[in-house]
Amino acid sequence: MMTDYDILGVPPNASLAEIRERYDELRVRLHPDRIAGQRRKNGQPDDPAANERPFRETTEAFERLIRERTGGNLPPWAEDLVAQARDVLDAARRLDISGMFGGMQRVAQGVENRVNETVATAVEITETLSAGYEQIKDIGRAGAGLWDLLTGKKKSK
Repeated sequence: MMTDYDILGVPPNASLAEIRERYDELRVRLHPDRIAGQRRKNGQPDDPAANERPFRETTEAFERLIRERTGGNLPPWAEDLVAQARDVLDAARRLDISGMFGGMQRVAQGVENRVNETVATAVEITETLSAGYEQIKDIGRAGAGLWDLLTGKKKSK
């Protein structure tokens, strides 16, 4: 069975930035419209479900990895956006009567992809801020040690 890392083609120790970069590459390459165009070019019949399958699997793997990396603790606004994107996608599917509204489905999928990208960016910003905070604490400890060295005594709090 393929793991989410296998689906995206990244190693398990890949950073969030590497996962996002690979997802962006696959998202373009596996886009349902692009696959449909390749099928038409090769003289194959159009199959919307088959066109969407690799794109959806990749998007779902990306979302699972982001949730795994963040412990599933997405900010409330990100959870709301993901839910809204899914609602839009579900509505587009219900309205997709014999392919008439395929464009709506593609728009909904685009919204869902943007939400995933936004969540990944928020996670990266949170990690960067957390690392910066730790560095500031280290500088503070170093400053206290320097004070002790220069004065020969501990700085009172």
